[in-house]
Amino acid sequence: MSVTLYSFLMALLCSSAFVVLLVLFRRKNEFIYTFGTTSMLLLFAGFVIRLALPVEFPFVKEIGLFDGLYANVNSFLMKNLYYGISFIEILVVIWGIVSAILLIKLVVKHIGFTRAMLRLKNHITPQITECQKRIEAELHVKNVHIICSPHFEAPLCSGIMKLILLPEMDYSDEDLYYILKHEYTHLKNGDLYLKMLVEVFVAIFWWNPFVYLLRYNLSDVLEIKCDLSVVGKENREIKASYLQTILNMVKASLNNDKKDKKLRLTTAEFVNYSKEDSLTQRFKVVINYKPNRRKGILYFTGFIATMVLTLSVSYMFVLQPAHTVPQEEIDEGGAVEITPENTYILETEDGKYILISDNGIENEIDESFKDMLILDGFEIKEE
Repeated sequence: MSVTLYSFLMALLCSSAFVVLLVLFRRKNEFIYTFGTTSMLLLFAGFVIRLALPVEFPFVKEIGLFDGLYANVNSFLMKNLYYGISFIEILVVIWGIVSAILLIKLVVKHIGFTRAMLRLKNHITPQITECQKRIEAELHVKNVHIICSPHFEAPLCSGIMKLILLPEMDYSDEDLYYILKHEYTHLKNGDLYLKMLVEVFVAIFWWNPFVYLLRYNLSDVLEIKCDLSVVGKENREIKASYLQTILNMVKASLNNDKKDKKLRLTTAEFVNYSKEDSLTQRFKVVINYKPNRRKGILYFTGFIATMVLTLSVSYMFVLQPAHTVPQEEIDEGGAVEITPENTYILETEDGKYILISDNGIENEIDESFKDMLILDGFEIKEE
């Protein structure tokens, strides 16, 4: 088992496919009704596993792409630019430096956010305290700190320190109950830890546009999942009351003239009026959702099996560049198969590279082709 350039590129390709599927399924309400939101989280898990483990197993089948863009890009990446340093090595160094900076920034940002929230003057009321006790008894979640302040434009929670942040306003008992239950459900489900994991992937793979697409859509999936956890099994009247609370918070946020755009790291907002399409989808899914436990388990089991099979198949082959043998050489019988077992690379004293096969055939190759063969397992010897 090893990690090569080609196995890494395969990991990028397959993980990106999981993100595309997540985006497509997230937009289909019928998929949510049938397979549930947890199925989309499985696609997220597939993305994480495939990108975090870009390994190449001994049984992998190598599929060559002949005379195409893939081969040209590979040759360019392997080309030495300065004192034996290849272009891809320069890219890796840049990648590592930027990722380290972004990860440090992420930690500092989170610490700063938490400290800023805890320093705020807390305007918590007896109404909030009583509602908090009720929710904790229902969901069995403890050690949650609620902060009520005019600095917030909408209710939100932060999962690392278990903070729930409420705008200072007059709440009806019903609105406050649904708001706190929604945020407590986020904390109970560990949704904020998933968001933190995505932020880490964004910091590490900052150059990959698919991680930003994943972050945007995973947030919507978690909100829908939370909505269904709160009222998905309730009757239409209770769902309508819950959705009315969301509308009330949207109106309050739009009318709030004390908006403070503070750092918001790995938080989950009760409403986000800047994403109107997502808010509309939440309404449609909640009001039309009809749980069917037996059918849901059947479809979900099938989805898990499909995911495991897809993930396994993605490790069974790898794409890599190949070179087409000229037809005249084939006609003359000059084409032979070279493998790491019957061929090695000889580095001469004057810096040239000779490909030597057991059958006595010797061919001089350039440095980029030499680097590609070494990645494929060919041995290099010095003269």
